[in-house]
Amino acid sequence: MDRRSFLAAMMAASATGVLRDEVLGQDIPPIEEPPADPEFVPLDFSRPWQTPAHAVNVAMIDAGSLGVSEASFQRYVWVPDGNPETAAAVVYAVNTAISSAPVAVQPVPVDGVHLLRWDLRKLAIDTKSFQRIVTAWDTKLCLREPYFLIRDKVVVGEELIDVERYQHTDGRWYTKKRVPKVVTKIDFGLHADRANGRILAALCSFDPNALFEGKACPIVRADWFMVQVLSTLNGGLYYDFRGIQGNTNEKDAKGNKLTDQQVFLRDFFGVDEAEAIAANAVSRAALRKSGVTGKKRRIDAFQGNKLRPTEGFQMVSITHDVFDEDVLNEDFDPIRNLSKFKERAREIIGPMPNGHFVYALFDNQGRRQDSVPDNIAIDDKIPSPYTKRLQPAISCLRCHGPHDGFIPFRNYIRDLHQQTTLRVFGDTAVDPAKQDDLTVLAGQYSGVLEPTMAMARAFHENAVFRSTGGRHQSDVAAMVVSLNNHYQFVDLTPDAICRELSIPVPSGANARDVFKAKVPIIETGTGRPKPEDVMIAGVQIEDISRADFEHFFRDVALRSMATAINESVQLQDEGVQP
Repeated sequence: MDRRSFLAAMMAASATGVLRDEVLGQDIPPIEEPPADPEFVPLDFSRPWQTPAHAVNVAMIDAGSLGVSEASFQRYVWVPDGNPETAAAVVYAVNTAISSAPVAVQPVPVDGVHLLRWDLRKLAIDTKSFQRIVTAWDTKLCLREPYFLIRDKVVVGEELIDVERYQHTDGRWYTKKRVPKVVTKIDFGLHADRANGRILAALCSFDPNALFEGKACPIVRADWFMVQVLSTLNGGLYYDFRGIQGNTNEKDAKGNKLTDQQVFLRDFFGVDEAEAIAANAVSRAALRKSGVTGKKRRIDAFQGNKLRPTEGFQMVSITHDVFDEDVLNEDFDPIRNLSKFKERAREIIGPMPNGHFVYALFDNQGRRQDSVPDNIAIDDKIPSPYTKRLQPAISCLRCHGPHDGFIPFRNYIRDLHQQTTLRVFGDTAVDPAKQDDLTVLAGQYSGVLEPTMAMARAFHENAVFRSTGGRHQSDVAAMVVSLNNHYQFVDLTPDAICRELSIPVPSGANARDVFKAKVPIIETGTGRPKPEDVMIAGVQIEDISRADFEHFFRDVALRSMATAINESVQLQDEGVQP
């Protein structure tokens, strides 16, 4: 029985409420390592690419058909090439990073799957989660969105600011100074049909002026959107959307301050780690060599209380890791110190009520972290020469996605106990008063976690299978990773740039020459061309980064549109149907 058949059998067994002997009796099939190439999922670049203006027009008509009261709850994700696999990746990302609903949520497809309409009410489970999602989507995405919105700094009068005490030319001393008041004005770009964009923003928000106040983001591009909601670094919004708190000031019933980790475990799994340990409800494994860190590691596993029995069981995993500098220090050795092991950082993974997994990082004091310290682990799936910082949730998907959520591992302590003469839990010379401690340790370390992990993977696979329209978890996770990698780490060729600008490149033509012709220098009539971003000229020399493209996208998109209109008018004047 291969791995996928095994998972299918597990799902079938769970669906009927019977765990069949022939399923549980099988050896768990090994999981093959995925290819290291970040582009291992082929992306289809042959599909025609829509323009932002077209997407805005379609979204505006669709939102208008719903009426103002209903449209205000809707947000759109634009899939420029209309690829169903990209759409499935968006569904996976939204259910993983945003939705608090107890069931998987699907969008309404519009114009094929070029647009995915999301109802924010369906992504929330209560008022608190709804407000969190609205704030992250409308305010925080609005400040960064590069393909539809533009941000211009304008002077709107003056303001007084506090400064260090200084002597003015009038001889007097002052601690305030009058300076120009500069605000950021946000609007739809002309390239994205500003007029209809404003209508769309007024429809898909709770305030007609929200767009101009930086509180409306009715439409976003799919790959850019997934990068934002699945990352925590460089302005990534995964923790914001997911509701994973940092610097919390919450207290327990006795008035004791709760750590970020305690709040996370309570909010997502309904458990207290200390209580689970005290109740002997925690299973542990010690690894001699982690495949992620290359160092020793301890893994704790216990069950949460926020998953319905029909969705499986809430298997929560906490990894405890050490710095490179700690490897010679026995205090930080999880094999030599089963009960008093010291650690530096933790990663927590487990299923949410909708069956998708949540990921979070904490230090050894339970404070939330945006990334794993580089002297613990890196994201080695990121291609060189890019910085390989390990962050949730995208790095977790790169690592855990091919394994349906949980990476297999060996419990070195159990192996020592079973395969050697070492009496890990039965030293007769031990102080009798500590025998109870050894019994507890035996209970924690002597069990076999892998069959339980296999069932957790199967339930995870089942949840993703349902939410993404019959796609396997590992396949969809690979698509999410591939789209993310292409967006962040693959430079744009002139062919790719022309495609994203909807500029046709005739067969056999040089895309650099086509780009130069369709995005000409703007003459001002003064004998000097209009100043432009230096990297626009860079396209004529070599490939450019995505960040550089985003800097000048609105400019070249508008210029290419103007060129297309002028060419169309010229053909009409010549009596040719364009």
